[in-house]
Amino acid sequence: MAMKKKFLPLLMAGMVVVGTTGLVNADTTTITGNDTETLQSNVTVSGTVSNKQGIAPEGKITVELPTRMAFAVDQKGNLTGGTYTVKNSSKEGIDVYVSEFKKTEGTIEVVDQIQGTENRSKVKLTLTGNQPNPVNLHNISTDQLVAKIGANNSESIILNGEAGKQDDGTVDSNGATGQFNMVFKVKKTS
Repeated sequence: MAMKKKFLPLLMAGMVVVGTTGLVNADTTTITGNDTETLQSNVTVSGTVSNKQGIAPEGKITVELPTRMAFAVDQKGNLTGGTYTVKNSSKEGIDVYVSEFKKTEGTIEVVDQIQGTENRSKVKLTLTGNQPNPVNLHNISTDQLVAKIGANNSESIILNGEAGKQDDGTVDSNGATGQFNMVFKVKKTS
């Protein structure tokens, strides 16, 4: 019980600080011992301070990425996406890739191409940045370059696509929903 009283306030303080900074760190340590002992764990804390222009220090990359994106398909099969900003607050140029896109739930299906016979729950989604070709989000198997962003600069990326125009009866009655997970990969421009 003594361990819980000493360790819990430290744990809660750490959770509050990490939770409010917006930084994500998946490294964890497990400590074990008897409940009559006081357990200790060393935690490495690091940080950066941007200069007065908001640029990260040399050797660090600071990027703002969208955390949510959305699209909608109307009753006629018109797909509307959105425009999102990626901001590079680093002294170095960066390359932004999509490394993964997969469905996590729902009845919307992302397909490679829209044929004339698909219903409105089948969509082709693309992500367009400042590269010549949009990234087709169907079946991502290798990193796909979306945008090159210069030092201390921003670029827009656009989620768009097309949807089937037909109905199989279910979509007109119930509509369709879907949730997907997209993973961005950011690297210093080589």
